[in-house]
Amino acid sequence: MNKPVTVESLLKNAGRWRIVLFSFILRLGFLLLVCLKAESLNVFTRSDTPPYLTLARELLSSGSFTNGLTPEVFRTPAYPVFLIPGLISGHVEIVTALIQIVLSSLTVYLVFKTALIIFEDETAARAASLLYAFEQLSIVYSLILLTETLFTFTLMWFIFYVVKLLKTPSVRYAVAAGIFVAVCSYIRPVSLYLSTATAIFLGTYYLFFLKTRMENKRLFINTILLILISLSLTGLWQLRNFKETGYSQFSSVSDFNLYFYHRVSIMSKNEKLPFYQVQAAEEKKFQHIVKELGFIGSLAYMHNEALNVIEENVAIFAITYIKGIATVLLSPGATEYAQLLSYKGKTDIFGGTLDYSFLQVFKEALLQAPLLFTLNVLFGLLLVLYYFLMAIAAVNIKKTDPSNLFMFLVLVYFLLLSGGVTGYGRFRHPVMPVVSILGGYGLVLTSTKINRIKTSKALK
Repeated sequence: MNKPVTVESLLKNAGRWRIVLFSFILRLGFLLLVCLKAESLNVFTRSDTPPYLTLARELLSSGSFTNGLTPEVFRTPAYPVFLIPGLISGHVEIVTALIQIVLSSLTVYLVFKTALIIFEDETAARAASLLYAFEQLSIVYSLILLTETLFTFTLMWFIFYVVKLLKTPSVRYAVAAGIFVAVCSYIRPVSLYLSTATAIFLGTYYLFFLKTRMENKRLFINTILLILISLSLTGLWQLRNFKETGYSQFSSVSDFNLYFYHRVSIMSKNEKLPFYQVQAAEEKKFQHIVKELGFIGSLAYMHNEALNVIEENVAIFAITYIKGIATVLLSPGATEYAQLLSYKGKTDIFGGTLDYSFLQVFKEALLQAPLLFTLNVLFGLLLVLYYFLMAIAAVNIKKTDPSNLFMFLVLVYFLLLSGGVTGYGRFRHPVMPVVSILGGYGLVLTSTKINRIKTSKALK
């Protein structure tokens, strides 16, 4: 009698490198499909892509990180450097997409390795890597010329080394973690405070969980090393910014978002006007502020003015911010597939969430684009499955295991910094490896429980 096919038996036959190869073929196949469907190479770009390309071309031509006019302090240099091989080849869209496909597939392997260290269960590790191989955002953004794939790949190296550090304290793991988290900041400044959050987490573990003096000493040294390396490397860019422009911060992106997004969202609510209408008017006003206060003065003005408006409207800000976090968590991502595949209809069917309730936007989307709306619902159901499996793992993991808790630290960190009107589904991309790691364990637990129930029924 043949044994029944189970999740465990399927995963045992799926070797780690087979899953990585499968993820590569899946992404490469999607690239070929997009190339066949695309009317132009513009499908590989988004509104943030041209500025990155401009910076990359300036680096190639002059060796300086400028936007063509002045030293750049808004965007950071890692992704423009990453685009240079594609520019040199003369086929930046395709070459960059191919490199990102390789990195996305290697991220699948890092998910496997990290899950294996955490759970010490190869079946759970394979389940985690398989979940990430199918994860919809990782597939679609491996083709788009944005920072997502490079950032997530680098972030997974950081997570991997912190988990290694927690399991086996070592100076080399602390050094590697410090370097990778700094590189993450050079790709996207949102990770600038991740090393500090990690150091606080390690310090808490040091105070409450470690028992021996030797363990305490090792973790203390490793924590100091991690934070010093990270702050030193990011501090170099702050020195560069100050030397070139007099601006001493790592990036002006946070001030820009505070002023033109969070502040404007409050103003649009108070004035009962569409968000983008208010934003366009504020951009015109700001041109006069720059002329009056100069570059550095205008950045300080943006920061202070935005904080004043937020302080006076805390309730509105909080509601909008939480709504943004919900958007990051629940946006299915089917729209990006439609844009890549040159979908002829309206693709921005959920854009109205800035001004209207989710229910109003969903009703309008169903009427305007029923096919795309249905595809988003299907993608959404798959996303809910990932969250369900993660929740199963959360209930059953060892609460005293710091590597498990660190997964949730990373998840919470990025969600808390991605709220408000700047919250888009793409900002969920960096945490989906974490969701997959926990979800893989949840999948194995669920499958085991189902098999036990079947066996129990068969014996009765």
